[in-house]
Amino acid sequence: MRRKKNLFLIGILIILIGTTIASPLTNKQTPNNPLINLTTDEEPTLKDDAYQHNGEYPWLEWWFFTMHDETHDVQLLFSYSIILNQTAGLATMMVIGYDKNKKYDIRDYYDQSEFYASYEKPNVTIGEECSIESLDENTFIIKGKTQNEKIMWNFTYSRLIKPYEHSGDFGWLCYLPSAKVTGTATINGTSYNITGNGYHDHNWMKISITIPTQWRWGTTYDTNNNISIIFSLVGNRIFKGELACIIGNETIIFENLKISYSNFRIKLAVSQQQLLITIYPRSWHIHMDNGEYTADITINVYKTQPLYLGGRTYFVNEQVSRYKCEIKNKDTTYTFETMGFSEYTLFRLLDLF
Repeated sequence: MRRKKNLFLIGILIILIGTTIASPLTNKQTPNNPLINLTTDEEPTLKDDAYQHNGEYPWLEWWFFTMHDETHDVQLLFSYSIILNQTAGLATMMVIGYDKNKKYDIRDYYDQSEFYASYEKPNVTIGEECSIESLDENTFIIKGKTQNEKIMWNFTYSRLIKPYEHSGDFGWLCYLPSAKVTGTATINGTSYNITGNGYHDHNWMKISITIPTQWRWGTTYDTNNNISIIFSLVGNRIFKGELACIIGNETIIFENLKISYSNFRIKLAVSQQQLLITIYPRSWHIHMDNGEYTADITINVYKTQPLYLGGRTYFVNEQVSRYKCEIKNKDTTYTFETMGFSEYTLFRLLDLF
């Protein structure tokens, strides 16, 4: 097992080569060197969400799912992933769980021989227990259990809004920007009948020193107006990104995000037998104006779990957050408050931004 963990960390360390200090407080634009461009015009298909490895090495690919059941105060995040080089591979099943006030960070490692993914549709298997199955273009089933059996899940995701795909230096497809989630979960011996909201995206890349190694990410969905919001800022010292607001069949793109943070907190946590000290903002504010629409979004972190992903001081703060949003143009104003997810990364303890 130690050999597998070491291989995983070596793969993550490859991503970290050439990193610099974290970003400044506000988003700086670099039009001549964009890391993420506008969305594609074509509607993504199931094949676009299938396995994308084309023989390039080293390679990293993962399918990511979130779910939130407000009634039971249960949130779960799943990552079905594979990392490959020319001679070896390692699959990882990562589950981050929030069960009321209890938090879980579980990562199980498998040999490449225990990983399967289809090139035709997003059907993935890791080991004997963990799987993704697409029944049709709108319906997914994800199943699994952790090796220590602390978390078991069997969920159906039914898509509520159209897909959204970035085109840029690496693959990022939000195939289910929002979905109704139903099914069952057992967390540390307690079983739940789940009804909630979820999200699914898919990422793939050839690992190189040009890959951005920090990000700010978030997503939420408003059931009353059928609105999904997805944003990502990526980079090293300079961040670049965009926010997509999907309202029914319309996708509104904002590229010039002005983001600020406040109410920083220090947190001690254990991740993969590592004692971590992390710093993160409890509040984010994002303002955007694309000439037709303006948007103001405030994100207040509700729960956070720092994750150790490799290197000496590399953290991802996985968060459940409350969103307060206003999207408007000259004719219409949408305001809503919802629950969602966010991620805030940093390299070093003193790199606050």
